[in-house]
Amino acid sequence: MVSTIITVLLFVLIIGVVVTIHEVGHYAAARLSGMLVEEFSFGFGPKLVSKKWGDTEYMIKLFPLGGYVKILGEEMEIKDKRSFSEKSIISRMFVAVAGVLMNFLLAVVLFYIVLGARGFSYEGIPYYENLNLWFGDQEEFYAYNVTVIGITDDGGADKAGLEEPFEILGVDGNPVESVKDLKDELEGKEEKTVDLTIYKDGEEKDVEVVENKEGLIGVELASDFKLIRVEYNGVERIFAGFLHFANMTKANIFVFGRLISKSVEEKSVKPVATSVSGPIGLFVVIDLVREFAGTVGILDLIATLNLTLVIINILPFPALDGGHVLFMTIEAVRGKPVNKNVERWLVNIGMIIMFGLMILISAKDVFQFEVFDWIKGLFVG
Repeated sequence: MVSTIITVLLFVLIIGVVVTIHEVGHYAAARLSGMLVEEFSFGFGPKLVSKKWGDTEYMIKLFPLGGYVKILGEEMEIKDKRSFSEKSIISRMFVAVAGVLMNFLLAVVLFYIVLGARGFSYEGIPYYENLNLWFGDQEEFYAYNVTVIGITDDGGADKAGLEEPFEILGVDGNPVESVKDLKDELEGKEEKTVDLTIYKDGEEKDVEVVENKEGLIGVELASDFKLIRVEYNGVERIFAGFLHFANMTKANIFVFGRLISKSVEEKSVKPVATSVSGPIGLFVVIDLVREFAGTVGILDLIATLNLTLVIINILPFPALDGGHVLFMTIEAVRGKPVNKNVERWLVNIGMIIMFGLMILISAKDVFQFEVFDWIKGLFVG
């Protein structure tokens, strides 16, 4: 239960950092451009805390999965020198992109910290053929850590009181570096007790587990998989935060493109659907990162979330920052703004589509990550 509470607090903190830095960008750009900011909100739904300073009301709302900045004249034309609608296209575009600019800068800073802590070497990029990063020295390798991601009811591990996730480091004093190593060590010891050396909650410990008749100990393992290691050397280290942001952007777009291609080939949305997660999936990832990667891993995750937000938000889709930039670009080309009713209608449609996708993704996550069983486990047993 304590572990769950820590993960919940981390979840809220991480979402808070990513959302707040984004909205601070919009807020600061609006103020610098002489606009009146009416509201600054972290979260959606009913107000929990509200305080008005000057002309701006600052709020914390119930659901911490987003936020917004409300600027005078942003939704309709208002004749006021501090109105969004009265400012130049350059000023309005500056406000629109300032959020992703702040996410970009935070990601770069955090990547500097993460890379510095890891000797300017990074190993968290999935391997794909033809994925050639722009910067750094790249090599492929296998991730051999034996990670337990599930426990079988009434199996040896379950009876020994083990709870996932954890890593298996050895069996009977012999080191284990791959799934194959583990199988080799367990072979021939059916219905016997083996001594597992595991890593959990930041420490190593030995646990006695009894194999069943088939020589299994009742665990579900994460499969061995290939990763890319990239190292930044020499002058690259000076610009490593920016270069790594570029590399990770390319990797994310490349991987997502491959997933879409696979979905088209298989005529199924499954490859994309199983690889995309919402808040529930993020909660699971935070729990795993906290368990196995520590503080540096959490900073890496925050940087990656900021990067993801930059990629998504610059898309020219109504309701996203890129959509607002698109409307302003059309205005610059036409010499007059897009009809406000049309823009509002498109933005509302965009919001409906986004919320619809979020509901579908969250429903998928509930079943994929067995949320109901997890909740039941908090109160039973």
